[in-house]
Amino acid sequence: MRTGTWSWRNDAQGRRCVCPPAKQVYSARMPLKVVLLSLLLASLELIAEEPVLETFPFVLTAGVTTSPPGPTPEGALLPDIPFDPGRGYGFVGGVPKQRVGVGAFGGSLEWPLAFREGLEKYVFRLPRGEYVLELTFIETDVAREGLRTFDVLAEDAVVLPRLDIFEEAEDFAWLTVAVKVGVYDGWLDLGFAPQGTGHLPRISRIRVSKRAEAPASLPAPQPRAIGGPQQVALRWQAPPIPVAGFEVLRSSAREGPFEPVTPRVLRVPWYVDAPLEAGRECFYRVRARGLDGQEGPLSSPVSAKACTASELGLAVYDIRIGDEGIQQLAVRSGDAQEVPAELHSLGDVHYVLLSVDPDVSRWHRKKSFRIVPQVDRNRTIRRRREMYFSAEAGDPTLLREKVSGDMTRAAGLASPAVEPVVLLVNGRYQGLYHDIERLDRRFRIRNRLDRVGILALETRGDVLKDDWVPHGEQRGEEGNLFALTELVHELNRLGDEEMPRFFEDRFYFDRLVDRVAVRLLRGASPTARYLLEDSRNRRWELLEEKQPNGALGIHDFEVKPRSTSVEMLDGILSGAALPRGSALRGEPSVLDTRLLAFPPFRERLCQRLDA
Repeated sequence: MRTGTWSWRNDAQGRRCVCPPAKQVYSARMPLKVVLLSLLLASLELIAEEPVLETFPFVLTAGVTTSPPGPTPEGALLPDIPFDPGRGYGFVGGVPKQRVGVGAFGGSLEWPLAFREGLEKYVFRLPRGEYVLELTFIETDVAREGLRTFDVLAEDAVVLPRLDIFEEAEDFAWLTVAVKVGVYDGWLDLGFAPQGTGHLPRISRIRVSKRAEAPASLPAPQPRAIGGPQQVALRWQAPPIPVAGFEVLRSSAREGPFEPVTPRVLRVPWYVDAPLEAGRECFYRVRARGLDGQEGPLSSPVSAKACTASELGLAVYDIRIGDEGIQQLAVRSGDAQEVPAELHSLGDVHYVLLSVDPDVSRWHRKKSFRIVPQVDRNRTIRRRREMYFSAEAGDPTLLREKVSGDMTRAAGLASPAVEPVVLLVNGRYQGLYHDIERLDRRFRIRNRLDRVGILALETRGDVLKDDWVPHGEQRGEEGNLFALTELVHELNRLGDEEMPRFFEDRFYFDRLVDRVAVRLLRGASPTARYLLEDSRNRRWELLEEKQPNGALGIHDFEVKPRSTSVEMLDGILSGAALPRGSALRGEPSVLDTRLLAFPPFRERLCQRLDA
């Protein structure tokens, strides 16, 4: 019984008794038939008192503890709560997690990217009968198969053996699997058992509906085929009814014969056929498979040709990396791990150290790569000390970084060059990337900036702290990091009457105003701030290495129009400053706060915005 624990205890006379939870005590001297009958009646009474989920279908989003009132097109929404017999459902174990501001492939844009990890099971009190479970999973922390494998059990029977989310759908893509289950004791136990020593099981969504009669026929998918470098990508719309999966068939002629190209049924409505010979036209047909094993009709044939990477008209880079290196890079960790690799470009081979950007805001389906030379084999890579291939995480248009960089340069400000490139890993197409110039000596020479002054990334803000830890990290070998500490001390200790002269003497003031104006026009929130000191006159200039946000008011992955709030405008306008009367929003910036309090700055900023 899930409503309590049966136990032995002593009655008032010291005799041994068996006791149901919160019920009367049965003496061991009573006849056995009477005891068993009483226990049976008591258990039936307890079962009758327990609530039953009777509204179908219903949806539970793991990791989300509140749900909006009222049903949705998918069904009634249940909050994710601990199991309690008084509620009739809940989870046992696990940790809720969410990712905000990240897009996922497939599914619905309205689904929150949330999940419960490390759980033991979910329990639901249901009427006896047959049900269809639509279980949705998503991978966000590993980027290779075999690193998270687990069994899914329903009523103690394995319904999804050795499920590997990445192997089925890769990461940051919704994987929905439909299974049939019978509930005969009034309770549905949905268990999760890890396999191996990898990452723990997780689940994102559970949709429960009553099983209907098998449809007379399944709808035929309508796939689209797009050719790419040594590959053809197929995508189609999933049917409105739960299915077991899809089968993809290929032929070299429109008339056939068509042969399956996948070793098993696909559980996602897309497929990438690779590697393929460039210039070869392939024909494809797709069909669905029902939960009862029935086959749907084949789709009409669609075709596409694979091409070479060079046909895209962009620079092509091919990273060659061993299996052990891929294994190391496939897990997101706090610190970027460097692995040896080869970078092939224009017939040249460079021996490099490769790392994946582990920042949670940039760890998406496409990963960004940092590349530095193996100095014992080659000191530079195409005359560069470092390369950064940005996947443009969170920007499906792939235009935000390029447009923002061009806009900054058009205002006469120094900004890293951004070049679209084609990236391959071990010969397999990864997509379009941006080769973003690093803030190194080459960048200084191209933008006619001082070559020997300190360039530092502000890592601890500019609020004076009672310790000797530097306020930033030095970039390159030029300059002395003590200059940044000295600047922070000046910002914190000078009086208000000294600020006007300080900004005119210690900053390139016009460039500082223009950079803030460009940020406002982009609608961008402040990002990592670099400060460069001109060794000739000790003036400082602010720089940005990446410009990943604020695409001129465009907000990605949002279904409903956004109404700009006063708080949002205040955050964009003031950055990390503390406007008078406002609450502390986080780590403040002394520089931004003093700038907004400086009347010539506000006046010049309005003039530049108008211009």
